[in-house]
Amino acid sequence: MSSRQWLSSALRQAQTVVSRPAPLQKLSISTTSPAAALRNIPSNQASLLVDLANNNNNNGPQVSANDALLDYMPNGQRRPGGHNNLNSNGDGGRRVVQEMAQSSETDSYVKMIARRWKKGDTYAPRDLSPVEMRRWKHWNESTSDAVDLLGFNPLDNYRNFSLISEFMTPFGRIMSRRESGLRPVNQRKMAKAIRRAIALGLHPSVHKHPQLLIHRRGGMGITSQPSTPLDPSKQKL
Repeated sequence: MSSRQWLSSALRQAQTVVSRPAPLQKLSISTTSPAAALRNIPSNQASLLVDLANNNNNNGPQVSANDALLDYMPNGQRRPGGHNNLNSNGDGGRRVVQEMAQSSETDSYVKMIARRWKKGDTYAPRDLSPVEMRRWKHWNESTSDAVDLLGFNPLDNYRNFSLISEFMTPFGRIMSRRESGLRPVNQRKMAKAIRRAIALGLHPSVHKHPQLLIHRRGGMGITSQPSTPLDPSKQKL
């Protein structure tokens, strides 16, 4: 056979191999039961699976993932208490709930107290009885109005910090009509004057005026300080 004929026959065989489609590979579906499939697993892996199944079916206390990891930590890095911290955390949460319940009960009793005690008031145990508290629930409207008696307009006296402080609480809130005794019209005017003084920065909004605080503490006010004449050359324009 010549070399030309041998090459031609080799090319024909290569073309037939390329043109022939490759056979499709079929996936085999296992029909064995799970129990039979477990028999094919090595003994060490099968025992591991059985141990995991038994651990999951136990009815003991459930341990969180963090506590399970802490068991495998070294003793120096392990949290003191181990699993006992679960019980301690539960006791702490129960204690917090009890304290919240007691505080809410105390607040409800405080809201039921009709009489507002002030500094320097004296009382007897009978004054805390429900009979005495019931008397303070009724609001007796005052018949004397300080604004009408003195005859001034509160809006014109918003710069008078002593007057503004008389109608404000120690924490800077406007007194209600029960405490001030003003008529509705004068109460609105006084409230407007107080808000104007606070907005302009003439009076603090959270406490009494500083000059009144100095005077009540018995200190030396600004007016009582010795005044020294200034050198005209040192005065700044």
